[in-house]
Amino acid sequence: MKKISIFIIFSFACVSTLFSQTSTGFETLDYLYSIQGKSTLAGQHGRGFWFTMQQISGDYPALWGEDFMFATTGGTTSLDEWRRLIVSEAKQRWFQGSVIALMLHICPPTVNEPCDWNSDILHALSDAQWSELITDGTPLNTAWKERLDVIYPYLKELNDAGVEVLFRALHEMNQGAFWWGGRTGVNGTAKLFQITHDYLVKTKGLTNLIWVWNIQDMSSNIASILSSYDPGDNYWDVLALDVYSGNNQSNAYSSSKYNAMVAKANGKPIAIGECQLLPTAATLNSQPLWTYFMGWAELTQQYNSASVIKSLYTASPRVVALPVTVNPNQGDTLLCNFDDVNPFISPSGTSGIGLTTSEAPAGSPASGTIGVLSVPANNLSGLMKIFLDESFDPRKYVGISFLAQTDYTENSVSFIIKLQQSSDGGNANQIQDYYTKPVYNGNGAWQEVHIPFDVLLGSTGTDQLGYKLSHDPTNVYLNASLVYYDQILILPAYNQKLPAFTLNIDDIKLRTSWGEETGIPSTKSASFIISAENGIIKATGVTGNPVSLKVYSISGQEIAGGVNQVQVGTKGVYVVNAESGDVSRVSKVVVQ
Repeated sequence: MKKISIFIIFSFACVSTLFSQTSTGFETLDYLYSIQGKSTLAGQHGRGFWFTMQQISGDYPALWGEDFMFATTGGTTSLDEWRRLIVSEAKQRWFQGSVIALMLHICPPTVNEPCDWNSDILHALSDAQWSELITDGTPLNTAWKERLDVIYPYLKELNDAGVEVLFRALHEMNQGAFWWGGRTGVNGTAKLFQITHDYLVKTKGLTNLIWVWNIQDMSSNIASILSSYDPGDNYWDVLALDVYSGNNQSNAYSSSKYNAMVAKANGKPIAIGECQLLPTAATLNSQPLWTYFMGWAELTQQYNSASVIKSLYTASPRVVALPVTVNPNQGDTLLCNFDDVNPFISPSGTSGIGLTTSEAPAGSPASGTIGVLSVPANNLSGLMKIFLDESFDPRKYVGISFLAQTDYTENSVSFIIKLQQSSDGGNANQIQDYYTKPVYNGNGAWQEVHIPFDVLLGSTGTDQLGYKLSHDPTNVYLNASLVYYDQILILPAYNQKLPAFTLNIDDIKLRTSWGEETGIPSTKSASFIISAENGIIKATGVTGNPVSLKVYSISGQEIAGGVNQVQVGTKGVYVVNAESGDVSRVSKVVVQ
C-alpha cells in the first residue's frame, strides 16, 4: 500500500506532470493523470463510513465522498445544517490530505426542498416537463437554475478556500429510476448536464469543480450507454463507472466494461465512481487505468469482509490510502476551544437552543473565543451537537470536561450526554447517560464540569455500550464500528424546569484522567500565579518552592522546559503545565 498525504501527492503530481506534459490547472486532476497505470486511490462515500474504513484497515481512504442531499440526514435538523457540515468537513479533509468528491441527490425543480425519496427523487418528469426544463427561460428551466443557486454558496465557500472538488452532478445518467436519468440523446440527460455545467462555471464563475461524467453498469454494453449519454468532451474531466452489476470480480469488473471506459476516455482519467463489491488488488493490477474507486456507504461492509477491506488497503502496493498520524504523547484530547480547534457545532432539538460566540471575560480561566449557549426555559430537548473531525473510542477515556459559567445562580445546572455515529442512520448504536447528571454549581463563577463515561460504558441498560456489545450484536447497525463515535450531544438543564439562561462554555476535552483541571488549581492546598509578558511565561508558587514549567503550543507541540519561566517566540495562546512537588496546574495562557 502507498501511504501518501495530499501534500506529497501534489508534490509528486507536479513532478509527474513535467514528464506527462499534462497541466490542467487543477492539482487533483494533474495528480490523477500522473498516477494513470500506476496507482489507484482508495475512496469511501459517507463521512461516518470514511471513519469506519480506518477502524478496519488502519488507514483512511485517500478519497472522501459525500452528498449535498435532498433531505436532512446524519443527525442534522435541516438541509442547510447538513450542507454546512459537509463543507466544513470537506475543507478539513482537504487540508489533511484527502481528495474530495461531492455529488447531488437533488430535488426536481417541480417541488421544493427538502423532498421525498420515493415520490420525488424516484418520480419521473413528464416529457412535456422535461422539454420545458431544458428550454432556456421557461419556468422549470428558471426553477432549476434557482435550485443550483441554493447549492452555489456551499460550492463557493469551498472555491474560496481553495478546495478542489470531483463534482459528480447528475450521477448515473442512464439510471432511469432517478428523475434526471434515463433520457438518451442530445436533448436528454446529457443536455441537463450541459446546462448545469454552464450555469455553475460560466454564469456563477466557480473554478474549483472537476466535472465527473458518470454512468452505471446497468447492461453489459457499456460502449452503447456511453454513446447515448455523452455530454461532449468539453463538459467532463473524469469518466466514472458505478459498478453494481455482478457478484464476483470477473463479472463486476469485466474486461469489456473496462475496455469500453478506456476507449471512451481517450486518455482522460477513468474511475469507479461507486461500488458495492470492492475491486481486488488482482483486478486493479489487470485494469491499471482506474485512478480511484469509491465504496458506497454501508454497502462496502455488506459486500466485503473486514479482512478483504484491510488487505486491499494495506497489502496492495497499488492502492493509495492516507496514514493515521499518531500522537506519541497520548493524553487528554482537546475537542473544541472555539479558536484554533473548532469543529462543526450546531444547536439542535425542538426547544430552540441557540449558539453564538463571544470573547472570554478578562481574568477567567477561559481564553480567546468562547461558545455562548442560549438555553430556553423548561428545556427538554435543546442541545449542543459536536460533529467531530475524527471518531473516538470512549473506552479510552474517563469522560468529557468543559469550562462553564452561567448567569443563572439560583440552582445548579445538570447535563445529559449522548454519543452517536454519523454512519448510524437510526441511532441504534447511540449510547447515553440520563442518570449521572453532572452539574454546574459555580454560582456564577467559572467551573470545570466533568461528565464521566461510567454509565455510557456500562452493561446493565440498553443505552450502554457494554450492553450493546454483549447482547445480540448482529442486530446492531454496523456492529463493526460499534465502539467508535463522532458526534457528542450535550443537553443542559434537561427536564429541570429552569427559566431561560445563558451558558458560556470553553475547552471541551476528552479526558484520560481527572488528575489535572484546566485553569483551576489542584485540589491540594497549593496554587500558582502564572503570567506572561513580552514573550516570557512565568510561574510563581505561593510556597516559595521552585516551579517547573512546560509550555506547549495549542496544537500540543512542546516549546521548551524550564524552571519558573520559559521564553516563547511568538504571541498567541499556549498551554502551560506548572508543577511544584506533587501539585500541578494546567492553564491556557495568552501571550500578548
